[in-house]
Amino acid sequence: MDWWVVPLVFAAVLLGHRLGRVARSQPSVPRPRPTPPSATPAAPPAPAAPSPRERLLRLSAELRDVFAAVAHPNDLATVDGYRACVDALAGPDFTPGDLFGYLVGDSPALSCAAAEALGLRDELRGREAELVKRLDGISVYARHFLLPTIARSSDPATSFAVLLLGDNSWGSAMGMDLLRGYLCLHLDADYAAAPAQRERLAQCAEGHREWMK
Repeated sequence: MDWWVVPLVFAAVLLGHRLGRVARSQPSVPRPRPTPPSATPAAPPAPAAPSPRERLLRLSAELRDVFAAVAHPNDLATVDGYRACVDALAGPDFTPGDLFGYLVGDSPALSCAAAEALGLRDELRGREAELVKRLDGISVYARHFLLPTIARSSDPATSFAVLLLGDNSWGSAMGMDLLRGYLCLHLDADYAAAPAQRERLAQCAEGHREWMK
């Protein structure tokens, strides 16, 4: 072996030894973990259930065409949407004050439903005479549904008070039939003929008295 080979071999061994020590002294770098598959995104939250008032207004909107088509309040008896309005207003989600507001409101459906529902509210039992003043300013259709509740009052002053409201706002054929039918059944003639009641009738406007004949 040539003399110069030995030093080269020794140098190569020494270099390899030192490189190995350097490599072992370096901190090991952790291998990156594989990224787990993304989880399925959560479903969006379910929309909140509509409030009782929102449901009522939707029913009222659905009844617009119905009210444009009916010819008599009795036609509403079999309309599911109308019955749903009455049931809702008769329940605990609405106060009597709410019903009085709907009674004079701009929605024919809710006005009629409120008039009928007032007769189903337990807190108004025995207070039917107080509803007479509510006849003023509402439609003949709504009066159709409110009069049966007023008719539960056995006080003769109640039906007489209805008579005093008998102005020309009842002037359609339907309104006149409704009012006269109620008075024929419930007006106490002896009570109406008493001097005090005759005086009250005399204070009505002349046109009102003529209409009542």
